[in-house]
Amino acid sequence: MPIARLDKVVCGYVDAETVERENIKAEYGDAIDVWCRLMGYESADDSVLMQMSQSRAMEVFAPDVRERFTAIDSISEVLFSLEENVGKILKDSVERKYYSVISPYTQSVYLADLMVFVALNHYLGSDYKGYGYFEQYQRVTKTPQHLPYDVAEAIISTRFPFEASESSTVLNALLYNGAVLATIEAIVPDAHIAEAMGYSAEQMEWLDQNEPMAWDAIITKRLLYSSSLGDVDRLTRPAPSTTIVHQQSPGRLGRYIGYKIVKSFIKNNGECDYVKLLQPSFYNDNQSLILSGYNGGK
Repeated sequence: MPIARLDKVVCGYVDAETVERENIKAEYGDAIDVWCRLMGYESADDSVLMQMSQSRAMEVFAPDVRERFTAIDSISEVLFSLEENVGKILKDSVERKYYSVISPYTQSVYLADLMVFVALNHYLGSDYKGYGYFEQYQRVTKTPQHLPYDVAEAIISTRFPFEASESSTVLNALLYNGAVLATIEAIVPDAHIAEAMGYSAEQMEWLDQNEPMAWDAIITKRLLYSSSLGDVDRLTRPAPSTTIVHQQSPGRLGRYIGYKIVKSFIKNNGECDYVKLLQPSFYNDNQSLILSGYNGGK
């Protein structure tokens, strides 16, 4: 999957001659227009490109991105296979164009107008000094290996956003999150669920040993059928731990439980159509839990 190095193009714009700037606009005009719009600019004129070229984000990250990503052939190969799997598994035949960028915001992947913008400054390695202000659970996903998982999730969640009903509960959110994770696992080449969730080997071991306890806690604390958005967030949003279940549990524990429910559903019902699993008719139906046969890993 070819990835156009828009990060290099924008970074070098300030030093480009007039003819070169016109060539840049001719070759990358559509992508530049969309990227500037995503960054909050009303236009993509010369002054805006000059401003972006000399921005603080460019100053801080461009040298390290250039050094770390001298070539991105391996990423391109993975994304090519990922797109093939998207076409087969999600029956998605659109042709997306990929661009590497440097973003000043926390979001690392942007989708718009069949374009995918990947902010390489978010994948410089978990030990990158510039990530010192992030907590450990955030830094572990800032690696080149995690990039395909973020792209896959962006594609899935954009095409199949969560559609809440008037009676939506924690269970429905867990089923949706589980369906997204299971689909990511199916789409990303050689995927590992630990990598997809940003879990260490120790955290996965904790989950293997304590899954029954975690499920019992969700049940006994009456979280499963809670309609509180706060409970959904505490179970599924990125965090150091899921304290609502257990102080030592990894963050996003509810998301992992949802994944295990969906995997059990697939196994016990012979379901391999991920498009169906990403529909409200699946995740907003409480019968899906019963049909899954999930018993907390006991």
